Amino acid sequence: MQKLSELRCKEVINTRNGERLGFVGDLRIETHSGKICDLIVPTGSPLPFFRQDEYVVPWGAIEKIGEDAILVDFDCPPKPRKKRR
Repeated sequence: MQKLSELRCKEVINTRNGERLGFVGDLRIETHSGKICDLIVPTGSPLPFFRQDEYVVPWGAIEKIGEDAILVDFDCPPKPRKKRR
């Protein structure tokens, strides 16, 4: 069993395309059963006020939780392009 603080230190990597999605930011939990439903992986800036989007990775998409990474098989939308000034 792992704590959320331990999961937050792990990078989430998509095995479909090798893309690094980011680090775990939060979990979505079903309140009635207490089961974890999704991993929330914020994208963009590490500062909470500047985050643009997030990936919601279903718990069932997790293939392996390793020491420093979480491998997922996830059909994620492409990252939005950064706006240029």
